[in-house]
Order: sequence, then C-alpha cells, then structure tokens
Amino acid sequence: MKKQFSTAILALLVMGFYSDRIDAQTITNNTSSYSQSSEDNKNTAVNYKYMRKNQGKIDQYLKLSDEQEEQSKQIRAESMKKMKPYYDELYLENRKLNKLKLNNAGFAEIDAQKKIVNDLHKKINEIQDKNMSQYTELLTPEQKQKFDEFQKKRMMQMKSGE
Repeated sequence: MKKQFSTAILALLVMGFYSDRIDAQTITNNTSSYSQSSEDNKNTAVNYKYMRKNQGKIDQYLKLSDEQEEQSKQIRAESMKKMKPYYDELYLENRKLNKLKLNNAGFAEIDAQKKIVNDLHKKINEIQDKNMSQYTELLTPEQKQKFDEFQKKRMMQMKSGE
C-alpha cells in the first residue's frame, strides 16, 4: 500500500512535468474518435491540464543545471509518449466501469472490468517507476536529498487533504 501511494505521488509529480509535450486541443481531438460527447472530451483535456499544472516546479526547486533540465525533459517526453495511450485507455475503461455500476451489472462483469482497469494502472506504474529511477539518477546527492524531502512533504499534504 505504501509503495502504491508513493508511486501515485511520484506519478503526480512526474505527470506535472509534461505540459510542454501535451496540448489540450490535441488530447481533445485524439479522444473524440472514441465517440464521446464533447463534454467528455473537454473533461479529458482538463484532467491532463490538472496533471501537468506544476510542470517544471520540481526542476526549479532542485535547481537543476541546464544539462540536467534537458535530460529531465527528455525523460518526461519519452515517458509521456509511452503512458499517453494507457491513460487514454484507462479513461475509457473507467467510464465503462462506472456505466456497469450505474446499470447494476453483475458482480462478475464488474470484477472483470475492474481487472482491466487495475492492469492498466499497473502498466502505467511500471513506466512511472522506470521514469522516476531515470530522473533520480541524473540528480546530485544534494538534489536527491532535497527531492526526498519534497516527496515526504507532498505525501503529508496529500494525507491531510491539501
């Protein structure tokens, strides 16, 4: 549970770094082919905006060098390229799960859909873990210490509901 929580926090931090690679209009256009309403497409774009609203703040906080910052951007870009299809699929599969629940579907059907959603989460977490290890490898020992303190502080804020 603690590892999953840590991974979720790291995911939020990492996803916050991707704004220079994703544009909300592109996301809206790409998701429209899934026969969603325009309101659903708007919500998808808003979700991506939320995930990346703190883009680069951790880099500034850690005072990365220009070279480190460039490497960080490359890591984030590669990671996002790999994760985006999973996030898009996760959005759709979660919608299916919610519809099943609303329509009082059977337990077997709901459990099967939950497994699909959980498998997607696992795939995303694997990519995020790899991304985070690559990111921390480029940090100096002082930056790693600062990064660890930042993570602990963020986890406490999340636990307290901030």
